[in-house]
Order: sequence, then C-alpha cells, then structure tokens
Amino acid sequence: MYFGTNSIVDIPAGTFLNTSTGAYLTSTGVWTDSSDVNKKENFEMVDAKDMLQRVTELPISRWNFKETDPAVKHIGPVAQDFFSLFGLGGSDKHLAPLDTAGVALAAIQGLHELVQEKNNVIEQLNAEISNLKTEIAGMNEVKARLAKVETMLQRSQSTGENE
Repeated sequence: MYFGTNSIVDIPAGTFLNTSTGAYLTSTGVWTDSSDVNKKENFEMVDAKDMLQRVTELPISRWNFKETDPAVKHIGPVAQDFFSLFGLGGSDKHLAPLDTAGVALAAIQGLHELVQEKNNVIEQLNAEISNLKTEIAGMNEVKARLAKVETMLQRSQSTGENE
C-alpha cells in the first residue's frame, strides 16, 4: 500500500505501507519515522538536565481510550501536558513518537550527567575519607607513643621518689 503526494511509487521489500514522506510501516507492524538529517534544519542543542527536570514534572498516568474497552489500558502522558512542557509537535492534541522518544533520550542523557557528577563527588569524598583515615592512624600512632612516654615518665618519677 502506498500513500503519497507524488506518482513515484516505491515499496521496498518488507514494507506494508509506504509514504512519500519517508515514513513507512513494515510488514511486521513496526512504524518507522523519517529522520534523515538531510530532511531537517534549524538544529539546536538541548539541555539534557532541563529535559530530565521537565520529564519529572510530566504527569504519567494509566488510562484507556473512550472508544475502546476500559480493560485495554495504556500508560503515558496526555498531549496537552507534553505540549505545555516541551512545546513539541504540531498541536496540543497529538503526540509524535519521534518527540516522546527524543525527550526520553535527552532525559536519559541528563540523568547520565547527574550520575557522573555524583560519581565524581563520591570519588572526591572517598579520597578525603582515605586521607582522614591515614591522618587518624598517624594520630593514633602518636597517641600510643605519647602514652608509652607518659608511662615511662611515671615510672621514672615513682622510682626517683623511692630512692
């Protein structure tokens, strides 16, 4: 099956539904979005930690479509909340899998950044703890030596008093 705006019909093997936009449905039921860099423009880097923060604010719920059996459940955000937080897509009534996946991947990168930062802090704290343990061991050694000296002084004083 082909949907398109031109008369060039090209349906590769393994494709059930092909479009002139580059998106297609495989014969096994996998919808594949067009995502060729050559079809895109106006690239902007995203702040992965900001994406992560926004994802934490995104209400995620379990629900069913009104037209289906209530037992058929789905999980995810509603388009209005997603659009409000991320401003992605063409309207606040629809979700594009490409956008939800992109936000999820950016949030994962943001989480990775946070984990790396925390790992660095943990490494620094472990190094400080190790240094403190070494210092404490040294102080305990000095304390033990002082205790021996004190004992020796007390003995010498008590021997001197007896003479």
